[in-house]
Amino acid sequence: MFPARDPAYGGTDPAGQPGPTPFDRIPMSEPSFPPPVLILTPPGLPGQTLAAALGRNPVGYDVPELNLEQAASTDQLQRDLVGFRGMQILGLMRAVAQLYGGEQSGIAVEMARRWLNARAHLPTARVAHEIAAHIAPRRMIAPVTAALFDRLNLKQLLTIFPEAVYVQLTVHPLTYGRLLAGMELGEVMLTITGALDETVEPAEPDPQKLWLMAQTALDEVVARVPADRLVTQDAAQLASDPRVALAALAETLGMPGDASALKAMLDPEASVFAGPGPLGAPIAGNIQSFSHLARDFAAAGPAGSLDGPVPWRTDGTGLSAQVRSRAEAQGYH
Repeated sequence: MFPARDPAYGGTDPAGQPGPTPFDRIPMSEPSFPPPVLILTPPGLPGQTLAAALGRNPVGYDVPELNLEQAASTDQLQRDLVGFRGMQILGLMRAVAQLYGGEQSGIAVEMARRWLNARAHLPTARVAHEIAAHIAPRRMIAPVTAALFDRLNLKQLLTIFPEAVYVQLTVHPLTYGRLLAGMELGEVMLTITGALDETVEPAEPDPQKLWLMAQTALDEVVARVPADRLVTQDAAQLASDPRVALAALAETLGMPGDASALKAMLDPEASVFAGPGPLGAPIAGNIQSFSHLARDFAAAGPAGSLDGPVPWRTDGTGLSAQVRSRAEAQGYH
C-alpha cells in the first residue's frame, strides 16, 4: 500500500480519498519532494535489497532501478530502451504501475506505458521529479547500477537529483570475485560489461576489472557531490550485521531508527517489488532476505589479502596495482 499522496499527482489525499488519475493532469509547476536516497551499486551487490530495507522505513519508499538518466527526454528513453536494452525500462514500468495503479498486473503495466507516453514530450528529469513528488512526503529510495558504466548517464543522474544523498555500496575486490563466481549470471555480467583479461588467450572474465570500472564511476560521484551527501556502506558488513548497519544508515540519513523502524527494515523481502514482475514487466526484483544474504557472503569466505593470488585464476595471478591502490584507499587490506 503506497502512502497518501497529493491528489494533484494522481494518488490519494490525506483523508485517503482518490485524487484524479495521472491522465487528468500533468503537474505544470516543478514538483517538490524530499531528497531521494540513491544506492550506487556495482553489479552483483545487494543494492536493491538495501533500497528495499530503507524503503520499509516509515519515511522511505523503495522503487526498482528506474534508469531515467539513460536519456535526456522521455521520448528518447522509450526509443533507446528497446531490444536487448528493453529490460532496463521494466523497473520503471513496475514502479509506475504500483504507484499510480495501486498494483502490479498486466493491466496496470499497460496503464504505466500510457502514462509514460503521455509524458513523451517531457525531460526525463521532470518525470523523475514527478515520481519522487508522488511518493512524498516519504523519500524515494532507488538502486542505481547501469549509470555507473556510462559517464554521460552518471552526469545526467547527478543533474536530475542534485540534492540526493548517495549511498555507495562497496566490497573487497577478492570477495567481489568470489560472489560473482557463485552467481548463476556472474560470468554473463563480466562478459557483457567487457570485464575481460585479454592478456591470456582466449580472454577470460576478470572480476577485478568490473570492480575497478564501478569504483572509477564512484570516484566521479565523490568528486562531484558534497561530502555531507555521500555515505559509504560495506556490503559484507551489511550482510553480517544488518541491524547495526541499518541503524547507522538510518541515523546518517535522518530516518527513524527505533525498534519498530528497525524491525521493518530487517524485512526487505516484504517490499512490493520483491519477486518477479507481472505480464509486461516480468523483470525479477532482486531482493533477498538478510539471512540469504548472510549465507552468500559466508560462502564467499574471508576476503583474504590484497597481496595474495586471486581465487578465480589458477596461475597465481594477483590483483593489479591499480585495484590494490583503490581498495587500500577504501580501507581494505
